[in-house]
Amino acid sequence: MQKQHQNLYLQVANEVEGIIRLRKIKSHDPVPSEGELAKIYNVSRMTAKMALDYLANQGIVYRMPRRGTFLSDVAKNQFTSSRMRSNSIGMVVSNLDSDTSQIIFSIESEAREHNCNLVIKISRGLEDEDSCLRQLVDEQMEGIILFPRVRDYCSEQVLKLKAEGCPIVIIDRYFQETLMDCVLYDYFQGSYQMAQFLIHKGHREIGLITNRITPISSSEEQHQGYYKALVDNGIPVKSQYIHIIKKIKDCNNFSEDDPLLDQFVRENPDITAIMCGDDYLAASVQYSALRENIDVPDQLSIVGFADIQLATMLPVALTTVRQPTDELGKEAVKLLIKRMSLNDDKQNTVKINTKIIERNSVFVRGGDR
Repeated sequence: MQKQHQNLYLQVANEVEGIIRLRKIKSHDPVPSEGELAKIYNVSRMTAKMALDYLANQGIVYRMPRRGTFLSDVAKNQFTSSRMRSNSIGMVVSNLDSDTSQIIFSIESEAREHNCNLVIKISRGLEDEDSCLRQLVDEQMEGIILFPRVRDYCSEQVLKLKAEGCPIVIIDRYFQETLMDCVLYDYFQGSYQMAQFLIHKGHREIGLITNRITPISSSEEQHQGYYKALVDNGIPVKSQYIHIIKKIKDCNNFSEDDPLLDQFVRENPDITAIMCGDDYLAASVQYSALRENIDVPDQLSIVGFADIQLATMLPVALTTVRQPTDELGKEAVKLLIKRMSLNDDKQNTVKINTKIIERNSVFVRGGDR
């Protein structure tokens, strides 16, 4: 038990050194107090005190009774030279498809423009994502870009990094429960414009199929854009026209049988157009229509969101909302560079405009296609 306690305070001491680097604490400036460390790392104040005492014995900090703990001159020189050697930023991503690859390409290109190296970690699940983040910190990355595609909430590890002062930018997500710098597509604008597009094509019975609604912006804002476009055009919102997918569609399963989706398509014959939360969902709806002998687009128009490579390879080429991946990657690096030079709590949010790409999956009702 005593050995475990000893290891714990040494771990906290190591984390404090990381905070000093990340916050760019100057000589004779205060470092986190016992109480702050206890709260961040969920340890006792005694463990936090032992960690700071250990750092004081190493000459990294010095302690003044009733005033606090401060960074020493020797430690500042050590950490400054270490950070000058880094000049690297990290990125954590959960999967690699054509869309993600394009984003990584644009991030690497922009990082190179800023004379930064890019270190990429590919996570294999939620727990592994946290591990990848910590590895990048241990490798002394000056900042981190996180693409949490499989996560719909902000992890404790991300919150901990923010508390430690780590410059971090999240792309394609907005977590409402915390103020994090983020760059994301304008899902509300894209959804609203697509609904308006369908209405102008003569559709009034418009369905919506998305993944599970969560606090992240992509799903919630798509619903809001859909609702507002219908209301603005005097079209009633019908709950039976909205279907929530339980199992996320991806490149491996979009063509698989989905009895619930087939049932939704079959039992709503009045729907003339369906908006989908992403292109994989739109592909799944096309295959459901095929299984139900429903012609696309003559009987049912289908539109997607993202404009991934798959959109042009479906049985009927997909009309969709294009997300400019190049702009997303570039803005993420620019925001991270900005955050690395600042030390404030203000949240920065950059929204990227989308545009409609028209192909063959929409039928013009009441006129020529």
